[in-house]
Amino acid sequence: YAKRRSMPNTPHSKMVRPTSPAQIRYLWYLEKKIVDGWVFSGYHLLVLQRIVIRHPPANFAACTLIIEQESTLLFDLGKAQGTFLAIKSREEDNGNIVIDVGQLLISKDITIRIYCMDTETISASGKVGQVCNAGREIRYGASKGQQIAFLSVHTAALAQQVEEGGGIMTFSKDEIDGPHQDTRDRSFPAGFAIALDVVAPDLASEAHDDDAAPTLLPGAAAGW
Repeated sequence: YAKRRSMPNTPHSKMVRPTSPAQIRYLWYLEKKIVDGWVFSGYHLLVLQRIVIRHPPANFAACTLIIEQESTLLFDLGKAQGTFLAIKSREEDNGNIVIDVGQLLISKDITIRIYCMDTETISASGKVGQVCNAGREIRYGASKGQQIAFLSVHTAALAQQVEEGGGIMTFSKDEIDGPHQDTRDRSFPAGFAIALDVVAPDLASEAHDDDAAPTLLPGAAAGW
């Protein structure tokens, strides 16, 4: 992998190696597949109930969040609640921001993206977020946001952890793309983390509101 990312005849010590959390995580997935026989084919369905952002930075006064499954948008926080994350949200759970995504069915490659917005509310013409520039920007009408963090995971790995008894998967600052570069804690506190509350589909609560997740089952029409 490192050699492929390097120029021909480059000395081994100067090869460009994977450095981002997503790259390292997916190489670890490959290792688990080869060494431990983890199976990544199939859907590995799970239900995502909540996302908890722990020790958020001060600039989370106006941010939004989306969840993608490969190239499909599963959840759009701005669309779902009409506004962006507010500072007052911290008071609800000891300074953490808790986002209820409404029993969201997830499968395969999942990416959670967080954007810092230039406004605190969505304009009337921007009820649906438009993701652009390879996920680095989002627009809700006149409101624009820049990506400040993203987390990419595969549900096969999450399912393995659920089977081993864990339902809350916590990713620390150095495991999240974007914040991992802030080694001096200037923008993101050292304790910044993203926690995913996931369960197997048969353990999910029967009572839920389908409207909480705008595209709860994007693959239903395809027959799965």
